[in-house]
Amino acid sequence: MRPLRLEMEGFTVYKKPVSIDFERLNFFVIQGKTGSGKTSIIDAITFALYGKVPRYGNAKSTSLVKSKGSNKMKVGLTFSVKGKRYRIERFFREKPKEDIVRVEEEGKRLNLKKGEVEKWITKVTGIDYRTFTKVILLPQGEFDRFLKPESAQDRRDILINLLDLEIFSEMRKVASDRLSELKGEEKSLSTELENLEGISGATIEEIRKEIEKIKERIESTKEELRRSEEDLVKAQEKRKLEEELKVLQDTLKELLAREGEIEELREKVEKAKRVLPYIPYIERLDALLEEIRELNIQKEKEFKEVEKIKGELDNLEEERDRVEKEFNLIPEYREEIEGLRLKRARLEDTVSEIEELEKLRGELRKAQDNRERMEEELRKLEERLNKGEKHIEKVKRELEENTYDREELENLLGMVERKKVLLKDREELNKVRSQIEPLKESVDTLEKELMALKEELEKKEELLREQDILTLAKRIRDHLHDGDNCPVCGGTYKEETATGETTLAEETDGLTEEVESLRKEVLSLTEKLTSEKARLNHLVDRERDLTERLTQEEELLSSDVEGRLRELQEIAKKREELERKLKKYEEAYNEIFRDREKIRAEVNSLKGEIATLEKAIAQREEKVRGLSESIEDLEDIKRELKHLVDKETQLSRLIESIEKKREEVKSYVEELEKRLIAHETKLHNIESTIAQKEEEKKSVSQKLVELFREFGDLEEAKKNALSSEQLGVLEREIEEYLKERASVEERIKDLEEKIGSIEVDDPDRIMEEHRLLKEKLERLVRELGDTERNLKVTEERLKRKDEISKRVKEIKKEMYLYSRLAEDLKSNRIQEFVASMMLESIVEIASENLYKFTNTYQLSLTDDGEIMVVDRVQGVERSVRSLSGGETFLASLSLALGVSDVLSDRAHLESLFIDEGFGSLDEETRERVSDILDTVRQNINRMVGIISHIPDLAERFHQKILVKKQGDFSTVEVVY
Repeated sequence: MRPLRLEMEGFTVYKKPVSIDFERLNFFVIQGKTGSGKTSIIDAITFALYGKVPRYGNAKSTSLVKSKGSNKMKVGLTFSVKGKRYRIERFFREKPKEDIVRVEEEGKRLNLKKGEVEKWITKVTGIDYRTFTKVILLPQGEFDRFLKPESAQDRRDILINLLDLEIFSEMRKVASDRLSELKGEEKSLSTELENLEGISGATIEEIRKEIEKIKERIESTKEELRRSEEDLVKAQEKRKLEEELKVLQDTLKELLAREGEIEELREKVEKAKRVLPYIPYIERLDALLEEIRELNIQKEKEFKEVEKIKGELDNLEEERDRVEKEFNLIPEYREEIEGLRLKRARLEDTVSEIEELEKLRGELRKAQDNRERMEEELRKLEERLNKGEKHIEKVKRELEENTYDREELENLLGMVERKKVLLKDREELNKVRSQIEPLKESVDTLEKELMALKEELEKKEELLREQDILTLAKRIRDHLHDGDNCPVCGGTYKEETATGETTLAEETDGLTEEVESLRKEVLSLTEKLTSEKARLNHLVDRERDLTERLTQEEELLSSDVEGRLRELQEIAKKREELERKLKKYEEAYNEIFRDREKIRAEVNSLKGEIATLEKAIAQREEKVRGLSESIEDLEDIKRELKHLVDKETQLSRLIESIEKKREEVKSYVEELEKRLIAHETKLHNIESTIAQKEEEKKSVSQKLVELFREFGDLEEAKKNALSSEQLGVLEREIEEYLKERASVEERIKDLEEKIGSIEVDDPDRIMEEHRLLKEKLERLVRELGDTERNLKVTEERLKRKDEISKRVKEIKKEMYLYSRLAEDLKSNRIQEFVASMMLESIVEIASENLYKFTNTYQLSLTDDGEIMVVDRVQGVERSVRSLSGGETFLASLSLALGVSDVLSDRAHLESLFIDEGFGSLDEETRERVSDILDTVRQNINRMVGIISHIPDLAERFHQKILVKKQGDFSTVEVVY
């Protein structure tokens, strides 16, 4: 991969757009002060390709690389692989939110999702992100130490770091941790297996038999319950009929008690039927009486209203004459108003001109005051600017005095963290050592106990074998009679020798129990001893690992890296404070400068404004003199003007009042005349209606004569009157009463016959028996459920037992594999083997490169891992420490190229960036550096960029990328 063009905007220190053309660059330096943004160029290339950078922990967060205070960030990279051109561009904006990645191949846009881009880059370049960060940008200061390490261990550590061989240590730790997990799991499962020891297929079969027995009992109880339910139905039916009979008898008593009430209702119905035909006439007569009363009230009201209106009309005649006289004077008032208006207009013009003149004079005074104030403020700002320049110069001098190497600070931070880890390792080592001795003593004690227990077991087993022989002899004797030949010894059997053998079986059983108990104790003690030994071996291994690691890092543990780190941090803190102070002073200076320029412009503007106002005042004074003899009698003019306005207003209001009053009187007279006509008409209509109602009242009264004769008066008849609906309700109530009484009497008779026909024993006893049977069935069903659940649990436990047994076998196989793996990875043997193989490949490639650069030297690797330089001209081999400064530079560069080739697995690499990795150049090398660089330039077949902040090295390069810090942003200049 070879970069062709890089564009940045809003990326770290590159806030403003920056473009770098790499096409004409071959062997160049990236030069700039510490913190100016040299390494950020490589970060931008890495970010463009993979969307992340190493210095921020490889996090894919655009906000980490976006310039502070910027809303957007853009990085574009054009690059080639084997002559084929590609372009990738990443654009990010906070508001509105945008995060875009665009990819092109030979000018053609590729439709890739954001998550697919890194995979595509890896395929195109042949290098993934992790490898890219090691083979394209080689670490700062590593290769000078790699060539001439302080110890073989130092070179090994650098190589392990470059090649990521720490993975083997991690693998060993993973294997050990997994082995511990498996041991813990095996112990836990074994304990669980012991708890399940009593579970077997026979246990399940017994539970199933118990379930069948319970089911048989349930069926038997159900049959009893069915027979009981037949008797229960009869008993319940009789009980229900008896309860119903009692309720009906009570109901009949209540109905007979209402007999008198029903008779009264019958009489009320008869009277109501006689009144019913006359109800419409009664209602109409009442309505006519109410209507006539209401009409007479309305008649009286309308008569009073007519008289009232007539009186008001008489009173208005006088008022109308007076208003007409006032109305005839209006033309005179209007003529007077017109004269007042002409005079007022002349006075208003005069007042307006005088007020405008005063306004201009006020503006002039204000402008003159502002000019004096701003000129004073301008003088103060000049003084503040002078003081600000002095403060800024002072802080800049302090910054120059407080410089430090940021790379050294970062290295020290890493060393301090490593030292913290080592100190924890030392604490752990002490803790491990304190545990080893007690554990050894415990193992010895357990071994002695186990040996004693085994001896006792052997003795008991021997006794048990003797008892078995005696038992067998007894069985033989049981079949012999006195005088028989013994089938074992051939002697003659005598019955008296068989006495005292009655306790033999009991002794044998006792010995058997003791032997079994001892065997279990031996097994338990053996497991405990195995566990303690495994723990002891683990602690010994851990002690050895920790001791080896601490021995390797002894120099770091004894060094005062914290002190040096604190010194640099203090300088960095002070420098950061000075930079903040400088920024604050510069911002304040710029703000004061802007304020000064702004005020200076305002002063010039005020001078022009004052001249304009003075001219306008002179013109206005001339105009005022033409309108009035003196411009000082403004108050008298205003008073006269107010008098004219007041008088004009009074006359206008008077005319308006007269016209309004005339219109009101006229309108009111017309309204009263209309109201009079309306009320007179209404009064006549009411009188006609009353006459009609009186005639109708006589007619209706004639039709109620018969009702008066029967009831005496109309009020008595009304008391007995009911509507058709009310009458119907009462008749239905009487009819329903009679029907209900007959129905109840008939139902009582029927119930008495049914109760007599049912023959059944005591219902209470039957119901109690039924309840007990029901409870028995419920208990059996619950018992069946519990037993079935117990069966399910037992089956699950048996299944779990089988699973555990199978898993324990698998764990033992897995433990064997992990224990072998942990043993093979112990003491970093694989790690060192891989490192030595990779070192051979690196030195082989580096040797080829060095010979190309020098035509004299090659590199070789001794059996003990030491790098030697071979002089082909003189035919001798010597230590690399004998190389001069320039030769060391070339040897380190050769090693860097070797590491790059090995890590990239021979991928097609066309570019390489080295972050000042070759140490300080001696005086002789500074003199020859141009020749050395020319040699490298002529013999290297790829683009190489060296990042440097050392001016005397950078000046020897023909091609340069110059990085300059300007305030809070950086710029780039390319020299070809």
